[in-house]
Amino acid sequence: MQRIKLNLKKPFIERAICEIRYSGTLTYHERRLTLCKEIMEKKREFPQWSLNTPTIQLRDQKEEKNSNRIFTISSKGSLLLFRNPGEYENFTSLADYLMTKTIEVLEIDNLIRIGIRIFYFSEINETFEQLKNVLITKLFNRKSIESFNGSIKDVASIIEFKNDEYDFNVRIGPLSSEEIKGEIYKGEKYYILKEKINPSLLVDIDYFKKNCSSKRIRSILKDSKTDITYILNNILSIFKEEP
Repeated sequence: MQRIKLNLKKPFIERAICEIRYSGTLTYHERRLTLCKEIMEKKREFPQWSLNTPTIQLRDQKEEKNSNRIFTISSKGSLLLFRNPGEYENFTSLADYLMTKTIEVLEIDNLIRIGIRIFYFSEINETFEQLKNVLITKLFNRKSIESFNGSIKDVASIIEFKNDEYDFNVRIGPLSSEEIKGEIYKGEKYYILKEKINPSLLVDIDYFKKNCSSKRIRSILKDSKTDITYILNNILSIFKEEP
C-alpha cells in the first residue's frame, strides 16, 4: 500500500453546542416566559419561539431544520446549538449571554454539568479510501484489523481523558463526500455551500465539567477555546506527519 500524508485544509466548526444541566427548579415554570421575552428583546437573532410543554425553544428560522441557532430551555437544563458559527468567539459570546441570563432569571446557583462540544471538519485533497488508510495507520494496528478478513468500510477512534480540571471525550473519524451530501452525518446539513464537497476528517471534542458554581460559566467558556484548540492542533499534527 502506498503511504500517504494527508493534505488537511484549515478546519472549520460545522457545529458547536453548549449545554448546562441543573437540578429541577420550580422557578422555571414561573419565569420561563419572562426569560424568553428578555432574550428575544436583547437577541434579535431569535425571532421564532415555541412552547412544547415544558420546554421552550427559540430559533432563528421558522422551521427548526433550517435554523442555524437553536436555544432550548427546560426546568433541568438549557442547550445552545450553533451550526456553522465561523469564529469560535461567535459561539462562546452567544452561549455566555444565553446561559448567564438563564441562571440569573431562574436563580440557579450550581450546575450539575456544563459541556461544550465542537464538531470540526477538515477537508482533504485525497480520496476517502486514502483518508481511511491514514487513520488506520495512525490510530490502529493495521495487522490486527486486517485479521478480521474483510474490507474496512469505516473507522473511528474514541478517546476519553481529563486534565486537572476538565474531562474530554474526543472522537476522530472520516467523512465521505456521500455522507456529507446525503445528510447522513448526524442527520444534519453541511452548512458550507460549495459545488464540490471533499472527504473530511471529523474531530468531535466534548469538553465538560461536573458539579460547579453557575458563576463559572464565563471562565469555562473562555478556557474551552484554549484547551479545545490545543487538542485539535495536536490531533491534526499527527495526521500531517509522514506515516
